[in-house]
This record gives sequence, structure tokens and C-alpha cells, in this order.
Amino acid sequence: MTVGDGQPAGLAVDLLRIAARRRGIKLQWVYWGRNSEFALRDKVVDLWPLMTVTPERLHSAASAAADGPASVAPSNSNNKPVHIEVFAPEKHVNAGIQGKGWFVDMELDFPGGHNGLTQSGFSGLQLTGPGVHNNVAPFPGTFSTGHDDRNPGVVVLTSTTNSTTPGFSGPGTNLANLFNITGVTNRTPEETELWDTWLVGAPLAGQDVDTTLTVAEVDDLNHNGIYDDAPDVVKDANNDGKIDAKDLKALGVASNIVTVPFHVDTLLRFTIPLNTTGRPAAVGSSCPYTFVVAIVPVSAVVTGVTASALAPPRLTPPV
Repeated sequence: MTVGDGQPAGLAVDLLRIAARRRGIKLQWVYWGRNSEFALRDKVVDLWPLMTVTPERLHSAASAAADGPASVAPSNSNNKPVHIEVFAPEKHVNAGIQGKGWFVDMELDFPGGHNGLTQSGFSGLQLTGPGVHNNVAPFPGTFSTGHDDRNPGVVVLTSTTNSTTPGFSGPGTNLANLFNITGVTNRTPEETELWDTWLVGAPLAGQDVDTTLTVAEVDDLNHNGIYDDAPDVVKDANNDGKIDAKDLKALGVASNIVTVPFHVDTLLRFTIPLNTTGRPAAVGSSCPYTFVVAIVPVSAVVTGVTASALAPPRLTPPV
């Protein structure tokens, strides 16, 4: 909690202050209105005063220790003017169906003040997409590969982007202009916060493949005071045959470089709920109940099932 002057207060805060004073450690309190795990995982803070121990948090802490600093390339320091946090995909998830239907959802924090939006390069709200959704009211924005016309300093890459689809040049292709939604989620003297979301509508990163999402804000390369210098294609600066965080660092970045390894799923698989009671309905019979189908891993797929067993169970309607 906070007191009248906006400073944190409470038993945990007081104990932490005493301990820090005894050790000669200077504390800088940072307001964080979201999930505490995200704050620690992405190095927004070094310490959280009080957290309840849960099995999920213990597992998360163990995974973070095994993986190292989550989602942030070690080549970046924490004193960059821009901070990026990626909420989706999470590390090591199995995302999407048939290579599509997965999200990239992220927050970009720029310096604040009256000139914050201008400096961020933000040029307007957008709600866009392919076909008839491309660049139309009420929030038009172009929809293609390359730098984003609404957030022109950000680079978004996947390590398995194809080069066979028109407009795509392989893993160096900047995917930022494929984002569907761009909005402004906070403006203060200290911070200008933008939000970007993309629902991936095509298997551009492949199917049943391990990939890595890499995101960063490119530095003000032309020195015009605006973050608007993201390239349409990132080059292999060190000639190692890969386009990754090292190449972005060579290009010049104004933010942390976020890397998220995950798996892009391939097929839509079905299984029969094993806890269903009652006998199967005959094929072709009418049943007023929806049969719920679950998406499951290959190892859980039930084989050798007859067509009649796939029909909805016959249930007695309530009186």
C-alpha cells in the first residue's frame, strides 16, 4: 500500500527498509500495477517485499534459475530508455493450431512527458488485418511485412520465418507491420506505454517446429529524436548464418532484446472425454447436448474408436 505522499508503506516495506539500511543498500521503490512474477522475471525489479509461496511460483522460480534471465538477452543492460515486456507467447509453450492462431502480445515502455508519444514514433491507433480489414476505419493501419507504420521503431522476428511466401525474406523479415492492434495504455511524466497485439493468421513460422521470437526497439539511428528506424529486413551482421539478438545489437537498440523460445503446433487433434458417463447415442440420432472436443498432445490421442463411439452420449434431460 502507499501513504499520502505516494510512498510505499506497510510491515514488509518497513522491515525491508531496516534491513537495507543496516547493510548500506540504497533502495529505489518502483510502482508496479501488474503481476509480481512478471516484474521479477523481466528484471523490472530486483526484489519483491512480500509474496505468498505457491507450487506454481516455486516451479516458475526453478525454471527461471535453470533458464537464466528470462526473455532478456544477456548482451543488454537495464539502462536502456525503452523497456519491452512480451506476455505471449510464453517461454517453452506449445502454441497455435496448424501453425497459426498463436499470439504475440507485448507492452513497450518509452520515456514519458509531453513529448513522449512523438519520441516513441507512435503515429496513431490501429485495428487492422488482412483482406477487407487492411487499412480501414475506424483505426486504419497497413498490414504487411516490414516496419510498422504505427510503431515504426520496433523489430519482431521469428527464427523460422519462411522465405517462400511473397513479401517474406526468411528469419530476417521484420514482422512488426503484421500487428493487428496498437494502442496507448499509459501516459505519465515518467512513462509512455504502448501496447501491441498480433493474432498470427498463417503458418509463416512453420508447423510442428521449435522457433524463437525476438523483439527489440531499434535505436534512433538517424538522430531525429524519434524511434522510427526499424528496418524492413534485419541483416546477418556477423555472417553466422542466423538472424538473432546479436544482429540486433550490432544494428543498435534502444531497449532490452526479448527472446522467447517456444513450439509452433501443427495439427488439430481430438480426443474423447474419458469421464463421460452414459451409453453412446446411435449414429444419426438427435441429441440436444453439445459434444465438447479437447485439443490434446499426440500421446493422448485415442485410437481404434468406432464411428458410433464418437457420437454424443445420450443424456436424460432435467425435469
